[in-house]
Formats: sequence, C-alpha cells, structure tokens
Amino acid sequence: MGKVGKILNAADKETAIANGIPLATVYKRIDRGWSVEEAISKPARPVAVERPRDEVGEFVPGDKLLGRGRSLRLPADFDRELDLLIEASGQNQSDFLSDIIVEWLRKKAPM
Repeated sequence: MGKVGKILNAADKETAIANGIPLATVYKRIDRGWSVEEAISKPARPVAVERPRDEVGEFVPGDKLLGRGRSLRLPADFDRELDLLIEASGQNQSDFLSDIIVEWLRKKAPM
C-alpha cells in the first residue's frame, strides 16, 4: 500500500463510498493537496446529464451544451470578422457557432 493509501482509516473509506466518491478519486484529491475531510465529502461531478427536450424532441434553448469540445482555425481576416458577428449577435462564441452548425446540418441532412 502506498503512502497515500495509509492516510485513510476505515471510517473515512466508508464515508467516501457512502458519498459516492470512488476511493481512487479520494486518493488523487489527497495527492493534489486536498484535506482528507474535503476529499471524502465533496461529491464528484456527474459523468453525464440528460438534457431536457421540448415536445418536438429538440433540446430546450439556453441549456448548456454537453457535446464534445471542438476547436478550429481560421485565417486572421475571417477570425476578426467572426468576432464582430459574434459580438453583434449578443450570444457567446459557443452558442453562436453551435447554432450555425446545427442549422447547416439540418439543411444538409434533415432529421
């Protein structure tokens, strides 16, 4: 057993398990400088969240998109133009781009 594994007593392990926190997560937290009490009590973030849909089956607007993060590169001229369009739209960059992509995908391959 490693030195981090010796830090937790049986009661701490039971508390972590009861709180739904895997012991590997607790050990990594302690290794990163968390206190034992915080490591066994603060719940881990959920892996996935089901997003609400409306009666048509589309995602309810305004909810955080949980899809995979993507990056792209644009020529500098287009990048500046895109920044101006995003600013004028009143949306954040992620919402602006996702709306355009979803609209394009719906035109290309209707669902």
